Amino acid sequence: LTLSGAPRDGSPSVAFCDLTYSIAVPAQGDEPAAERTILEGATGVFCARELTALMGPSGAGKTTLLDILAGRKRGGALVAGDVRIAGVAPTPTLRKRFTGYCEQVDTLIDVLTVEEQLLYTAELKLPAGLPAHVKAARVAELVAELGLGECARTPIGNVLARTISGGQAKRCNIGVALIAQPPILLLDEPTTGLDSATADDVTALCGS
Repeated sequence: LTLSGAPRDGSPSVAFCDLTYSIAVPAQGDEPAAERTILEGATGVFCARELTALMGPSGAGKTTLLDILAGRKRGGALVAGDVRIAGVAPTPTLRKRFTGYCEQVDTLIDVLTVEEQLLYTAELKLPAGLPAHVKAARVAELVAELGLGECARTPIGNVLARTISGGQAKRCNIGVALIAQPPILLLDEPTTGLDSATADDVTALCGS
């Protein structure tokens, strides 16, 4: 979880206290319906301008915690506890404004080039009244920041016809989350499937 973009005294920290997340498990055969607890009593604080890693075995609840902080858990589940962004209980609007989310699986459109994917996202996420040249400048800045210049005009491709590398695809996916310049960036397993050198590059990028 990354928080950046402003001095420490003015940056939005993220705090959560006694978070519990449970889901209903329907009855199966002789087994009655039950409630399964995924997170129980999770408490912590993530400070501004710090890169924090959530570590644990598969099924420990890392993705669930990130989803709750991003406000992505809705319906059919019970979420209890307190979440504060910059000391304020976040509304859906506040979460959208302050957080960017990079999912574990790349959510990219294979027929678009890297540059087109970022421009497409800019049209969706940036204010509608923002001039096209400003959006294009933001995309160009992000391409340079992410080191995607050499593949900016290359189609993204897919698992059957990959035209850019896994590291480039991951950086492009991070760019999708960064396009609106959110002060808080949540990344779910951003280095999964990458070699050690590429993973180090991505980690350095996320912490900058």
